[in-house]
Amino acid sequence: MDTFDLISTLVDAGCIEDERYRRGETICQQLAVADLVVANKSDLYGPQDLGNLRCFLLFWGNGKEKLPQMIKQGRIGSD
Repeated sequence: MDTFDLISTLVDAGCIEDERYRRGETICQQLAVADLVVANKSDLYGPQDLGNLRCFLLFWGNGKEKLPQMIKQGRIGSD
């Protein structure tokens, strides 16, 4: 049986505007090693939240965007 390792991180775009969240040691470490970024509670995001999240991920990816997978009502999928 083939196996693989995947490191995922849950993020909440609603928190991106909070500087304490953006600069938090834990989230920064998690994003640095994440293979998959999951945007939690995306059905509750405001109009600018997803764009802010994508800019944040672009910054942490050193120009290589990590596109978030969206969770809406408990289901994972791309936006």
